[in-house]
Amino acid sequence: MKYTMHKLIKISGLLCLSLLLSANSFAKEQESPKLQVCAVTQLYESLEQIKKHSTIPFEAFYGTANEIYAKIANNEKVCDVVLSSDERLPLTLVRSDKADAVTMEPFTRAPLILWSQDPLYFKDGIKVITQQKIKSLALADPRLTPVGYATHLIVSNKAFKTSYLKDHIYRASHEYQILGMLSAGYVECGFITKPLISSKTKIANGSYWEVPRAYHPDLLYYSIILKNTSQKEMAQNFTLQLAHNENWQDILNAFGFASLKIDNEPYRMLLPGFKISY
Repeated sequence: MKYTMHKLIKISGLLCLSLLLSANSFAKEQESPKLQVCAVTQLYESLEQIKKHSTIPFEAFYGTANEIYAKIANNEKVCDVVLSSDERLPLTLVRSDKADAVTMEPFTRAPLILWSQDPLYFKDGIKVITQQKIKSLALADPRLTPVGYATHLIVSNKAFKTSYLKDHIYRASHEYQILGMLSAGYVECGFITKPLISSKTKIANGSYWEVPRAYHPDLLYYSIILKNTSQKEMAQNFTLQLAHNENWQDILNAFGFASLKIDNEPYRMLLPGFKISY
């Protein structure tokens, strides 16, 4: 009987300790809630890497701009901060009174590249362009995305001749469709942004020509804070670090993004006779 009572007391003590630890854990969670970040899929690799080094605890949900907006509009997802690949999503959030325009800020840019799955495609630099050796080309619709508009500025320039391609220009709604066409081998080369094919070691699969920054408006990525956030101070700190923390910027750059600072590096592959038209 004594042994049984002793055992019961011991078990009871363990249960109390377990409950106490659970309560402390719950209290800590309540004291340190995680920021909810909703981001476009292009940011997946870089943002997951930033998460490992961030002093701000956050969880990230990834999707297309349309998916993110739909989940916010239908109250299916709580987002404190939204990260977008262009200004359309944040402006839509502002117009629907879900975010303040004053919190909208660019934090990085995506270089535009002409990419081929063939690692030797640009072995002679841009001769494949200037000597009209491209056999097929994929382009994003200029009416739908900034990537498409930037691409239109390049291919409509007299320095980038496309008339010889005739029926071998293929169009897509967005750059992910182009990447799919290129990866499947349906098209020889196409315009996409560098983060789609870059790794943290800055080594890209295949080969590419990086379009000079001056040839088109910057393809900017924006952050914006939602009005209904309960973590306003944390959200402000997060977006501030995203734009200005050098370590975070290095991570973004490692995954194919580029700094918003003035680029003074000489371009090694300028198209002869290219005239800026914007």
